[in-house]
Amino acid sequence: MALREVLPEQHFTRPPPRFNDATIVKSLEELGIGRPSTYASIISLLQHDCETGRSYKATSLGRVLSDMAYTES
Repeated sequence: MALREVLPEQHFTRPPPRFNDATIVKSLEELGIGRPSTYASIISLLQHDCETGRSYKATSLGRVLSDMAYTES
């Protein structure tokens, strides 16, 4: 099979979007974790990203809990 033509194209990948309040609550509901009354305390385990003012990242405690949840399931 011979190569006929090469077209130079550049493609960029994007990282998955970060969580915000709505996506965290939606994920908790889909996974059956917590109740509406406990969502605030669950979200408090996350640290607000001050650079964007909108997204969250896990605190060290949140990462430990996440690791425990994934290894037990």
